[in-house]
Amino acid sequence: KCTALRHKYPVINYSYFLHETFYAGDFGHRKLLICDEAHNIEDSLMKFVEFSVSDRDLEHVGSKVPEGELPIAEWIGKIREWEDLMWTERTFTKEKIEKTCNMEKRAELAKKAHELEEKVNRCGFIISELQSDPQNWVIDNSVTGRIRKVSFKPVFVKRWAGKIFGLAENFLLQSATIIDAEAMASSLGLPEDQCAFIRAPSSFDPEKRPVFYKPLGSMSHGRKEGSLPILLDAIKKLMDEYSHEKGVIHTHTYPIRNYIVENLESDRVISNHNTCSRDTVMKEFMKSGKPLVLVTPSAYEGVDFKYDICRWQVLCKVPYADFMDKQVRKRAELDPRWYQWRTVLRLVQTYGRGMRAEDDWCHTYIFDSSFAQLFRRNREMFPDWFVDAVKE
Repeated sequence: KCTALRHKYPVINYSYFLHETFYAGDFGHRKLLICDEAHNIEDSLMKFVEFSVSDRDLEHVGSKVPEGELPIAEWIGKIREWEDLMWTERTFTKEKIEKTCNMEKRAELAKKAHELEEKVNRCGFIISELQSDPQNWVIDNSVTGRIRKVSFKPVFVKRWAGKIFGLAENFLLQSATIIDAEAMASSLGLPEDQCAFIRAPSSFDPEKRPVFYKPLGSMSHGRKEGSLPILLDAIKKLMDEYSHEKGVIHTHTYPIRNYIVENLESDRVISNHNTCSRDTVMKEFMKSGKPLVLVTPSAYEGVDFKYDICRWQVLCKVPYADFMDKQVRKRAELDPRWYQWRTVLRLVQTYGRGMRAEDDWCHTYIFDSSFAQLFRRNREMFPDWFVDAVKE
């Protein structure tokens, strides 16, 4: 951190940048702030502002997350109770530090006290937000095993984005998939009259990166059962056609991934069964010289499948955000264009995994019949370089 602070051009990720911005504030004011992969700013803020508490977090203060739904007023009372319990535990921990001589134990207690203080501050923040702007929050209860968890999630974050955009005189927000510049500016609270939107064409030949749309049926939650066997047959044919080439099957969901892996009998198939195994499987796939086929729901961004690492890919499902998620549902109800924008963004990001240079090539297949409606209704959102590659 000290090295970065002294440097004229520090490079940091969004997570660390947000913590510095909202807590430490040591980076100060800049003439220019460049935000790469700018389409991720809002999501990063959403995750940063979100506050979650589980039974494990409350175990050492003798409390638990209540079952079921509660009115906002009762949640505020419950959070205030947790705040008091955590502050008491934090004070007790500080006293123990003073009485402890063992340096290792002191460090352990100091860490605990710091974490408790952070949670107390977060409790105060959420209480204030739920009192002043309850409509901007959704409360999501979940249970994993016997552990209950409650998450307080914002619907809009433009108010917090304002603090970021006060850190420099000028900003350069760049990404290959901004998709809808006006919508992104609005989501971040940026006045259009203070923004200049510049869209550059792609230098990649569309003939080297074709998108073959071949509708085989709907992959929506309620209709995919009849489409999955047809999808499986199509994938088998592609594996025969590209028998000497590595490929990626983007499933978007784990149920689709599970069906394909369980029914695609081939030693070429490699897959991650959860997010924890993703990196290990990805490294094995990328390093292998064999014509492996990666089946995954989580390779839509931040992965460089250049050249022979991926010569063909399948987008099994149009990547609509999960409407069962309370945060997604409320945002979509208040801002329908946002829901379409996020879907187009995810689809185009996924498409871009396989074509990484002018002398590269990769064939993409979309089999979900839902793509036609998305493409027809939101054609203006799709970049020209994507539209040029589509072969219906």
